[in-house]
Amino acid sequence: MIEGTPKKILLVEDEVLVAKLGIMTLEKYGFSVVHVDSGEKAIETVENTADVDLVLMDINLGEGIDGTEAAEKILARRDIPLIFLSSHTSREVVEKAERITSYGYIVKSSCETVLVTSIKMAFRLFDAIQNEKAKENALRMSEEKYRLIVETANEGIACVDADQRLTYVNRRAAEMFGYEPEEAIGKKVDAFLFPADVEDHIRKSIERPKKGNEVYERRFRKKDGTPLGTIVSASSNLIDSQGRISGSFAMLTDITERKKTEEVLRFQAAILDQIGDHVTATDMNGKIIYVNEAECKVLGKKKEDVIGFSTEIYGEDPNAGAKQKEIVEKTLENGFWRGEVVNFDSRNNRLIMDCRTWKMLDSSGNPLALVGIASNITERKLAEAEIKRQLSEKEIFLKEVHHRIKNNIASVEGFLFMQAQTTANPEAMSVLRDAIGRVQSMRIIYDKLLQTSDYRSTSLKDFLEDLIDAVYKIFPDKEKVTIEKRLEDFPVVANKLFILGSFANEVLTNSMKYAFVGMERGIIRFELSKCGDRVTFIVRDNGVGLPAGIDLDKSKGFGIMLAKMLGQQLGGTFKIENGIECGTVCTLEFDK
Repeated sequence: MIEGTPKKILLVEDEVLVAKLGIMTLEKYGFSVVHVDSGEKAIETVENTADVDLVLMDINLGEGIDGTEAAEKILARRDIPLIFLSSHTSREVVEKAERITSYGYIVKSSCETVLVTSIKMAFRLFDAIQNEKAKENALRMSEEKYRLIVETANEGIACVDADQRLTYVNRRAAEMFGYEPEEAIGKKVDAFLFPADVEDHIRKSIERPKKGNEVYERRFRKKDGTPLGTIVSASSNLIDSQGRISGSFAMLTDITERKKTEEVLRFQAAILDQIGDHVTATDMNGKIIYVNEAECKVLGKKKEDVIGFSTEIYGEDPNAGAKQKEIVEKTLENGFWRGEVVNFDSRNNRLIMDCRTWKMLDSSGNPLALVGIASNITERKLAEAEIKRQLSEKEIFLKEVHHRIKNNIASVEGFLFMQAQTTANPEAMSVLRDAIGRVQSMRIIYDKLLQTSDYRSTSLKDFLEDLIDAVYKIFPDKEKVTIEKRLEDFPVVANKLFILGSFANEVLTNSMKYAFVGMERGIIRFELSKCGDRVTFIVRDNGVGLPAGIDLDKSKGFGIMLAKMLGQQLGGTFKIENGIECGTVCTLEFDK
């Protein structure tokens, strides 16, 4: 009996009684049976019934196709064990059946033991054939996989025999040498070597049985005669079943471009070693991977004694400059960093460095290294400190000089004021008052200069306001005159302040003395404006105006003459004229 799931047998028999007997016999031994009476039906059943395990085929099937033809068509569609069951014993019929299938031929007159045993043997033979096919298929797939790996590998692969002739090269190896694979096969390795490298190749081939596998660099000669730089991973010699050397194989990595790159890098490194700035490259953790000679010289170390260490080897000052860890963190965070850092040389001398770092990326945007360039600015910083010290001393001295000058001017102003108080002569009083105004102008300038941190320029608005107020207070009848000020605020260099102060003093003094004769009230207006670099200073009053018929070009009045001279000194223009309705208008224009 058959254990487990019964095998399903397709019985193809056109004689009903024979078929019935066959079904009974097969079911007796545990088989499941499907019966059809023609070759056409057998083909259809096999195609539509997936769980048919074996076909028991009669040869003579009446009308339609016979058993042999049906068997051929079934086996063309499906790999299934098929046994012929026939009453024919002629050699011709048996040989024809043998050509179609190898699972057996049973004569109908055979006993049921022969029938069942033949079926079981067919099943075992089928399983054995399937297992063998599976092994062959696995082997074929494995061979195809490894062939594909070898043929598509980015490394060159080559095999040689005992005479050092190429027996196989993959496509990559052929491309590396500039050959087609069939061109290279059969050539001796010497054909791919430069004469200077042949001796070393022979030596390595002789020593390889002792050394085993080895990796080394080898220069080969390409078909066009140009050099090919490679790394060779050579196997130990292959030994056949007789103990003889049958050959060897090797993998070749093309490093031609790498060698060119190394040459470029060596050249660039040589350039970096000639510059005076300190150049360092680190990994993402701040571990040094490159340093130039300038840095090594300061540290008093060789490159190999610096590379691999943290940048903390350069030293740092806990009280000044950036810390090495901080520089790495800021560069990683922002992509760059610049600042001052304090290092120490081999003699522990303090070095102030102007350092610039950045994060270097590869072509895909991934971090490659951190690079820093540092310039020794120790001497410059010391010089700057000395300059600041000297400037501070000079600033203190200059302030003291200005203070003394201001005091001297104040003393002169005081003497003039005391003289004016004791003088009864109106003409002398007028002269003294003019002098006091001019002195006050100089005093106010010094006051302003002492109050500002920039001696080269100061606010023109603040200066004019203070000066106008001071000169205005000198005059005893000032209450009847109103002062109006419309002044823009902008800085003016100190040497022009003296000139503008003198101009404002002369014009205001002239207006206070002569503009309002016989009038009870009056207004003097000061206007200051700037358009681009052009400055306009206007002083206008609503007084009696200029005398009729006066020729200003021939006027010998000191005030007018001085105003003209001051305007010329500024490189500008001055004019005085009567107002449209009344009074006088004085206009001074110059470049700031």
